[in-house]
Amino acid sequence: MTTSNDDAPNAADAAAGDPPKTVDAAAPDAPAARLVRDALASDKAEAGDAAKAGGSAGTANDSVAADDPVTESDAVAMIVDDSVFDEPSDEARVRAVEVVNERPGFFSSVFGRLAGFSVGLLRTLFLALIMLPFVLAAFLTADLPFRALDRFLPDAAARPSLWFTWGHAFLAATPMLAILFARRFGGEEASKAVTAAWAVAALAAAAELAFLAPTLDAGQFPTTRFVVAFVACGMVSGYAAAATFDILRGGGAWWRAPLYAAMTGYIGGALVYFTAAYWGARAPWVHWTVASTGVYFLFAVAFLPVYGILRRPLRPLGGLGGY
Repeated sequence: MTTSNDDAPNAADAAAGDPPKTVDAAAPDAPAARLVRDALASDKAEAGDAAKAGGSAGTANDSVAADDPVTESDAVAMIVDDSVFDEPSDEARVRAVEVVNERPGFFSSVFGRLAGFSVGLLRTLFLALIMLPFVLAAFLTADLPFRALDRFLPDAAARPSLWFTWGHAFLAATPMLAILFARRFGGEEASKAVTAAWAVAALAAAAELAFLAPTLDAGQFPTTRFVVAFVACGMVSGYAAAATFDILRGGGAWWRAPLYAAMTGYIGGALVYFTAAYWGARAPWVHWTVASTGVYFLFAVAFLPVYGILRRPLRPLGGLGGY
């Protein structure tokens, strides 16, 4: 490879010590320093190969060992005065000078950061809007008994409608959505969507209560304890499901991560809800907690076919594992 004289200005700029050229004089892993060490190591290897073949001792600089620490400022000086590379046309020298000179300007950097932030914000809002209908439905039906399961437990004291409402049924969808979001975008993005969805739902519910307040009696308002328990249950279940899926993704059978993640979310949500809502009460809330875990297990198993169907269209982004 040959190098034209057009590289001379770059080298001169690097030698001048302009602020964009000095990344960190004390950092041994700065771009120019790293490339200089790579070039030294390459020269040393070539010299060894030449010696074995009976040739010359190579072209490496004898004053600097390939494994010696090289700071950024030293590397720039070596690049410019050719103390590392015997021939100005050496490809590594050209690459090193380009790396030192390639630093985005202030406006380019600010624009890039704003663009990245905007994309991330829009993605979070989009995911939150997908989850929001289920969260709002859970809020609106939190006190409506779910009687479809009562036929399986004829004992009046054990009927699920005593503790399981339509709100809990809608709430069961949020960990499933968090798992799907985590599969595609990662657990951090899924957690952001959970937070945004519940924040918007809480504001909407507060606005609705304020609007209906003149027409409601005092006894018709939900208690603060119930609201806190319900919201905490939904948020904890979403966070736990997303985090567990991120930890287990890519290991074992394809169903392992979504099933365990869903169950972790459901169990965590149930513990938070019944403990916060019924601690100290005379109701058999411990029995209800165990029974709700069994119901949520059915939800988790029913979620697996849905997950299996969506595996192909919801492939993980680059850097994220999983089946």
